[in-house]
Amino acid sequence: LLKEAMSDNLLRRYDLLVLDECHERTLATEIIFGFLKEILQNKRKDLKVVVMSATIDINKFVEYFNNAPVLE
Repeated sequence: LLKEAMSDNLLRRYDLLVLDECHERTLATEIIFGFLKEILQNKRKDLKVVVMSATIDINKFVEYFNNAPVLE
């Protein structure tokens, strides 16, 4: 995804992104989350992002992504 973002900073080829195992945070995932937050807030209101994890701290991600809806 990072490589895709370097060639298309709006990820125009995608309507939906699914990010699984998000509790396994690395430098790459932190960059992706920051990048996606900026895209979602300012440029791509149509892009849908699904963040998944069995052990995720839901409240942190909901807050980070501006009160995103939660499905359980």
